[in-house]
Amino acid sequence: MPDDIRDITIIIHRREGFRAHEASVVALEEACASGRIDLRTFHEVRAIHGNGSVGGITIYDNRTEADTRIDVDAVLCFLGFKPDLGPIKSWGLKVNKNRIVVNQLMETNIPGVYGAGDVVEYEGKIELIATGFAEATSAVNNAVHYIDPKARVNPGHSTNLAIFKDK
Repeated sequence: MPDDIRDITIIIHRREGFRAHEASVVALEEACASGRIDLRTFHEVRAIHGNGSVGGITIYDNRTEADTRIDVDAVLCFLGFKPDLGPIKSWGLKVNKNRIVVNQLMETNIPGVYGAGDVVEYEGKIELIATGFAEATSAVNNAVHYIDPKARVNPGHSTNLAIFKDK
């Protein structure tokens, strides 16, 4: 496909495989087959070009290091990450496969230390952003109760406030 076509979406991906949800990968494959998306695997963005706005990018084939310049109107970055506990590994926390093991209260094996989000593991964990928010709420409320045992773990639901009660 020519590099000068500007009305198509180009996806640059550093390797061949995807770790996305299967339905997302199928949708990508269908969009590529229809010609709506130009997928360039084994490529990475080397540079973004423009003067006050994006006008192009240079990508390179990470197998051959060959550069290709492409005119583009915009660049959207969807970056993953490599989880790394770094110095936290030396804290004495129970770790399994680079994740901190917690229980249903988000407690680690060290009293008073709580965890939430991508960094934690427990049986039945569903790896979604929404789950991480709920885990953080649970961890904070349980940590507050640990610090002040008189504090309520569940401070109450907003619909239980007096302003929502019939008068």
